[in-house]
Amino acid sequence: MVSFLITMGEVVAVGASIFGVLYLLICGWVTFDDRRSERGVVRDLHRADTDLSTALRSAKRQMNRAAGHSWRNPFE
Repeated sequence: MVSFLITMGEVVAVGASIFGVLYLLICGWVTFDDRRSERGVVRDLHRADTDLSTALRSAKRQMNRAAGHSWRNPFE
């Protein structure tokens, strides 16, 4: 009977250890995945900002050309 209790205790300890390792792995993966998706959002925001800046420069250039000015020097 005593050897059975020791065996059950060992089984519970091993099971708890496996559960703990799996828990830590899952938490680590969730954190990694959150950070990866956050980096993707930041990258998309930077890309959108760059695209907007390019579009604004192009619009300014076109407006200055339509007004007869050089786009580099709007005071010509």
